[in-house]
Amino acid sequence: MDGLAAALLGRTGRRHDRPVDNGRIPLQGIATPDRHRCCIIVALVLISLFAQERWAYALFTSLWVCFCIWRMQNDTEIYYFWYCCGFIVPLLSIMSGFDSARSFYVVEIRAKETVLGVLCFMALALVVSHGSTHVRLRAAITQQLAMLRERLEEVRQRAHAGAKSGNAEQRHAKNDAGLEQSLGAVALQENIARNFMSIPPLLTAAQMESFEFRERDAAWHQISSRLQTISAQIDRLDLSFEFGGTDVGAADMRRLDDAIDEFSARLENASVVLSGTGDARDSELIDHGQADEPHPHANPFEEGERLLRCQIYADLDCDTRALAAAAADAADKGPKVSRHRVSRPWIFIPDPEQMAIVVFQFLAFWLAFLAYIYLPAIPDGPVVLVMAVVLGINIGRMPWIRASKLIVPAALASLYGGLAHVFIMPHLAGFTQLGTMLFLAIFPIAWLFHTEELQVGRFLGIALFMLIIQVSNQDQTYSAVYPMNIVTAVVIMLLLLTLLQRVPISFRPEDVVRRLIRRFANSLMAVLAGLKWDRPSANTWWARQLRAYHMNQLRTLPGRIDLWIGKLPPAAADEAAIAALKHLADNLHGVAYRTGDLVELRGRDADAVWVEHLREEVLGWRLGIEQVVNELLDQRSLSDLADLEARLDRKLKSIEAIIADAARDTGTESATRIEGSAHMQRVLSAYRGISMAVLGVARRSAQVGWQRLFEPRF
Repeated sequence: MDGLAAALLGRTGRRHDRPVDNGRIPLQGIATPDRHRCCIIVALVLISLFAQERWAYALFTSLWVCFCIWRMQNDTEIYYFWYCCGFIVPLLSIMSGFDSARSFYVVEIRAKETVLGVLCFMALALVVSHGSTHVRLRAAITQQLAMLRERLEEVRQRAHAGAKSGNAEQRHAKNDAGLEQSLGAVALQENIARNFMSIPPLLTAAQMESFEFRERDAAWHQISSRLQTISAQIDRLDLSFEFGGTDVGAADMRRLDDAIDEFSARLENASVVLSGTGDARDSELIDHGQADEPHPHANPFEEGERLLRCQIYADLDCDTRALAAAAADAADKGPKVSRHRVSRPWIFIPDPEQMAIVVFQFLAFWLAFLAYIYLPAIPDGPVVLVMAVVLGINIGRMPWIRASKLIVPAALASLYGGLAHVFIMPHLAGFTQLGTMLFLAIFPIAWLFHTEELQVGRFLGIALFMLIIQVSNQDQTYSAVYPMNIVTAVVIMLLLLTLLQRVPISFRPEDVVRRLIRRFANSLMAVLAGLKWDRPSANTWWARQLRAYHMNQLRTLPGRIDLWIGKLPPAAADEAAIAALKHLADNLHGVAYRTGDLVELRGRDADAVWVEHLREEVLGWRLGIEQVVNELLDQRSLSDLADLEARLDRKLKSIEAIIADAARDTGTESATRIEGSAHMQRVLSAYRGISMAVLGVARRSAQVGWQRLFEPRF
C-alpha cells in the first residue's frame, strides 16, 4: 500500500509554471520503472554503507536530497526524474527505522511495493486516461507560432505609433498617461512564455510514445529551440524602438514592414507544414540593411540604433529560416537538419536563489531528523520524516506557498482520515471493501484539489489519509489516540517548515521581490564596472566567471521577479502598485537585453581614436547610470527624474558635439575608420538604451508603494 501511495503522491511533481491539463495524463508525469531503478540502487547503496551509522546515513541522504532538488531546478526536461529520486530514496530506506538487522530486507520489500504501485499507475494511465501527446504538442507549437505572429504585428504597430508621436520625451509622457494601454501586450508576452514552458515536456513525452518523433529528434528540438530564440529576438526588436530615443526614418520603417511580412509568412508556413495541410515555401530575401554603408557623420545614436536593428533582422532571418527547415524535416518534406544547441559558458558560481532552496531543503531534513531522534513519542517517526522530506521538496518548488497555511488543511485531512480510522476500518471484512473505501475516500480529494495551485493540498490530503487509516500495533486495533498523535506530529512539522521559510532566508513574496531587484541592480553594476574604458582590466578565468554569472542573473531575474510579483499579497501591494511592478519588470528585461548587446559589442576591439575622444564622456555617462541604480537600490528615495533626464540629454548633446568635431578634424576617413565609427555608434546606442531603460525603471519605481513592501507582517 505504501508503494501505491508513493506512486500516487509522486504524481504531484510538476513545475509550478507549467499549464494544467485537467483531462489526459501525459507520460512525462508518470514515474517509470527506469526512473525508480536508479532510486532503488541509491537507497540500497546508502543502506549497505551506513546501516549501523545513522548520523552518517542522515548526512549523505540529506546531501542526496539536496543534490536532487538542485538538479530538479536546472534539468527542466527531466526534472521529474530528480523529483522522484529526491523523495523515493528516503521513502525506501528510512522506513527500516535504522534497524541494521532488517534494514536491507525492508528496503527490498519497499522497493518491490513501489515498483508494483508505479506499474499499476502506468497501466491505469495508459489504458484509461492517457491521450495522444503528439496532438497536444502540435497544438502547442501551432499556438506558439500564432502568438509570435501576433507579437510581430504588435511590434509593428508600436513602432509606427512611436514614429508618429515625436521625440522620446513625448513618447514617455504618452506611455505614462496610458499605462493600461500596454497591458494587452504584457499579457501576450506572458502567454508566449507560459505556452513555451509546456513544449519541452510534451516533446519528451511524445518521443517516449512515438518512434516517428524519436527518429526526427533533431528537427523537433530545433523547432523548440528556435521558438524561444525568435521570441527573444522579437523582444529585442521591440525594445530598439522603445528605448532607442531616436527618430526612425522612412527607409527603416519600410525595412521593418518588409521584414515583419516575411517573418510572419515563414511562421505561418511552418504552422501549415507541421499540420500537414501544405508544403514548404521558399524564403524570400530580407534587406538587413547591412549592405548600406555606415554614416559616421550622422547622428551617432540614430545610426547606432539602425545598425543594431540590422543585426536583429539578421538574427531573426537566421532563426526563422532554421525554424522553417526544421518544420519541413519534421513533416518529412525537407532535408534532415541538425539539432541546435545554445552555447553558453559554464558557470562555476551557483545561482543564489537555487542555493537558498537547497539550504531550505537541507535544514528541513535535519530538523525533521532531529525531531525523529530526540522526540521518540512522535508516532510512526519514519513516516513523518519522509513526509517532511516530500513536503519540503514540494514547497521548495513553490516557495511562495506558506507552510502555515497548510495547518488547517492538514487538520481537516487528519479529521477526515481519523473518522475512517475509527468508524470504518474496524468493519471492513476484506481487500475488496478496503479498495472500495480507498477509492471513494481519495476521489473527492483528487477532484476538489485537481488544479496546479492546490497540488500541495492534494498531496497533503491523500498522504495524511493513507497514513492515518493505518494501525499502530500488530493486533489491528483502532483508537482515536493514533490520529490525534499524527495530527500533533504533522502540525509540529509544518511549524518547523514555516520557521524555515522565514529563517535564515525569507521566502515571503515582498521580501523576495526586493531581494531579486537588489540582486539585478548589483549584477548590472558589476557588468558596467567590468566595461570601464578608464582603466585596463585583465580577462582572467575568475573575471570571465563573474561576467558570465552576472549576465546569467540579468537574463533570468526579470522573469523570476515577474513571477513573484504575481504572488504579492493584497496587504503588500494594491492593483496599481502591481501594475507598476509588472511594467518595471518589463523595463528590467530591456536593461538586460541592452546590457547583453553592450557586452557583446565591447568584446570586440574598439577604435583607439574614438576611445580617446569619448573616454571622459562615457565615463561620466556610466557614473550617471550607476547613480540612478544606487538610488534605486534604496527604493525609498529617488532623485528628481526630470533632472536626471535633463542631464542625460546634455550628455548626449555633448557626445554628438565631440563626434562632429572629431569628424571635421579627421576629414576623409579610411574603410577601417568607417568601421570603427560604426562600432562606436553601436556601443553608444547600447549605452543609450541602457540609460533609457534604467530611467524607465526609475519612473515605474516612483509609482510603487515601497513603504508597504517594507512593512513587517506576520
